[in-house]
Amino acid sequence: MIPSAKDNFAFVQFDDPNEALGLAVRLVGATAPFDRLPLGLSTCLLAHLIDRREYGFARRGDLATGFVAFGFVEDSAANAFLRGARRLFPGDLRPRGAGTGLVFAFRGVDRATTRFLVGRLRDVVFRETEAVRYIRDYGDGAAKPPRLVTLRRRRPGAAG
Repeated sequence: MIPSAKDNFAFVQFDDPNEALGLAVRLVGATAPFDRLPLGLSTCLLAHLIDRREYGFARRGDLATGFVAFGFVEDSAANAFLRGARRLFPGDLRPRGAGTGLVFAFRGVDRATTRFLVGRLRDVVFRETEAVRYIRDYGDGAAKPPRLVTLRRRRPGAAG
């Protein structure tokens, strides 16, 4: 039996945050929409999330095929940030599981990697989180415009 691509994935973090930041920048830095962001702002945020260990790489074999950086903030701060009304600062971040989950950066090089990372976020990282928000942005010139996405977890026994 040939193992599926899912069977070959691992969700990894590095002991050295500088190594993690370097690989994260290599994976997302040259792709839309990240290539439009100011370097200082985007790198500072990634460094802070990596220092908090709120990130992960999808590894298939010896290759990093995806990256995700996430955090937790109060709902009002998440709304304002996603509308572009304010920046987020390190003091806005809450302990893991508190507040609204935000996906700050996400990149999978293929569908299998994307499915793996989404599953990890859903089943592990945001398992106890009521709401997760992110901006779906394919970059300039994409057929689909950026849009705000809010995912709400349906609890067992809840109506709906």
